[in-house]
Amino acid sequence: MRLALEVLIIGMICGGVARAAPGRPAGCTDPRVIVASLEKLRSIDWSEVTPTRVQEIWTPPIRGLECTEQACSSMVREGRIINGEIECADVFAFDTESPHDGPVRQYLHSVTIHYTAARRPEIVSIAKSFAAAVGLPAAQTKDIGASDVQPFQWKRAGPAEGTSVLDLRLTRIGAGWSLFFDYLQRSGDSAGRH
Repeated sequence: MRLALEVLIIGMICGGVARAAPGRPAGCTDPRVIVASLEKLRSIDWSEVTPTRVQEIWTPPIRGLECTEQACSSMVREGRIINGEIECADVFAFDTESPHDGPVRQYLHSVTIHYTAARRPEIVSIAKSFAAAVGLPAAQTKDIGASDVQPFQWKRAGPAEGTSVLDLRLTRIGAGWSLFFDYLQRSGDSAGRH
């Protein structure tokens, strides 16, 4: 359900997917910068990652979406949009708790990255680097690109112990390729919340 919502949000914001330019499209964040940000998020308990923390970790500018007076349920970093069509964007979805006697509390639920490249081997390489950054085991990472739609799930150890879920989709768009990368973490103590 949340995946469909994120796809809808990206589509509503940007209106579609444009063809990729040769090499990294101008205006898209360097994949190495995204990898570094994903590595930071991997090592943190997401129940502690607020919208402010995402803004500290991720490449700006990030703006709120679906906002009320108290909070935004999601945020977006719009990278490259040409004629209303998306080539690169990052969407952050948050869960919100509103206790009767306390302040609203938000925590990161998922990160969705949309990235475009000119050639399939390039977008597969980018997908593998993003997946490795979030901790997908090497045995599974090497299989990325074997099909255009690949779901993954694995256990994490360490300070952010729990389960990781990743949905990868590679799509041919005109002369280029598009990557849809949807990642979420489930904590051991908050598995029911995510």
